[in-house]
Amino acid sequence: MSWQQVAAAIGNVSLSTLTGMRERALEGDGVLQMLRWLRRPPEHFVRGTGPAMRAAATPLPEVGPGQILRFDAIRMHEALDARRIAQGLTWTELARVLEEPGPGLARLAKGGRVRMSQAVKIAAWLAQSISSFTRIASR
Repeated sequence: MSWQQVAAAIGNVSLSTLTGMRERALEGDGVLQMLRWLRRPPEHFVRGTGPAMRAAATPLPEVGPGQILRFDAIRMHEALDARRIAQGLTWTELARVLEEPGPGLARLAKGGRVRMSQAVKIAAWLAQSISSFTRIASR
């Protein structure tokens, strides 16, 4: 299969997303489409996860025609904020813990785009599945 054929088979992912995976940070929504096509939860591809964590991973939800799976950045921000407050951390301290720039975390509150590496770190810190921070949207 060519990369063009793979992009067509997956749907909702651009050829440049597929061919540029080695050179740049992966945008989370594009990765979700790839994972749905592979029928694997994100944790199956996260380094450092053992068999138990991979076995407990939540499958990605199915989507219907005219729908697409996206990360729910606002829900992710709300969960981070609740745990941050419970642990008595400032946003600056949390950004240091997650090794993420503070502005990137702030953008989540407005529903901004989520990088896959960011989603992995956040879900791990919250001890939740990556899939739990997805939502089904209209295309």
